[in-house]
Amino acid sequence: MNRIHIMLLLTFLFVAGCATQEPLYYWGNYSQTLYKYKKLSNEENLEAHKACLVNIIEESHKRNKKTPPGVCCEYGYILLKEGKVQEALYYFEMEEKNYPESKVFIDRLEKFMAPSDETKKEGPETTPGQEEKEEILTPSSPPVAAPSSSESTLDPIASGSTLLNPAVPWDAEMIQTRLAKLGLYGGPIDGIWGKGSRAGLKDFKEKNSLENPEKWDKKTQVLLFSGTDQASQTSRGLDKESISSGKILLNPDNAKEAGIIQKRLAELGLYRGPIDGIWGKVSQAGLKVFKEKNSLGNPDKWDKETQKLLFQK
Repeated sequence: MNRIHIMLLLTFLFVAGCATQEPLYYWGNYSQTLYKYKKLSNEENLEAHKACLVNIIEESHKRNKKTPPGVCCEYGYILLKEGKVQEALYYFEMEEKNYPESKVFIDRLEKFMAPSDETKKEGPETTPGQEEKEEILTPSSPPVAAPSSSESTLDPIASGSTLLNPAVPWDAEMIQTRLAKLGLYGGPIDGIWGKGSRAGLKDFKEKNSLENPEKWDKKTQVLLFSGTDQASQTSRGLDKESISSGKILLNPDNAKEAGIIQKRLAELGLYRGPIDGIWGKVSQAGLKVFKEKNSLGNPDKWDKETQKLLFQK
């Protein structure tokens, strides 16, 4: 073999070695969908790019890779512009967890959630005798209609009419929260459906004699969330007066009482999740936004002062 053939062989081996090196991040079709959307900013291209961002986040989790920098923040920003504030907060928090240096930029984005003084002044005047109700809404977030009594007593999660998907971080977080309350999961409530979450599900299914211990299905969901719907909780005289006056302090760890808080936050446009009585990260984010907008201390703490202000007439 002459010298030229040896050089070609070495070059081929070097290139092949580089080609087989696994990339640090999973990007999917990011550049293609972004290019199409920038070229033609219509709804179809936006939805395609959103689907690509979700795919990147989910696939990164499945492959035990770190989500690429900026992806969660970009998806959160799109959700924020659509008025989905709570979901946006979730992805902003995920970005900050992965890349702490993004905090400065994310803090700027979150400032846009706060209503300006001009917005407050331009509100409609109330006529004498008309019930006044201060609604604290974000500029891009329309009020969320409160569910009817029939809807609140038949929760779509506990009834199984809406099937959760563990591959979606939002849904995985709800399942993790429920497994943690049952003592079957001790990991972080982070929406990442990893080994710890799957082990918790497996323990639950085996203890309840359910088949396919690693499979998530409707039967598993209904049994896991049984007892979380508001109709199944015991009452302790929770009338409007007792709540708004602070005579009875609601307990977010109680499913029925957490549902009452969720419903009120939803009426103010600060919560967009299901009224399921699960006091998870989304509910806590809604409470935090409410307390910060009203200059209340300890943004993560539920107390009498917060309750009275939240339920004031």
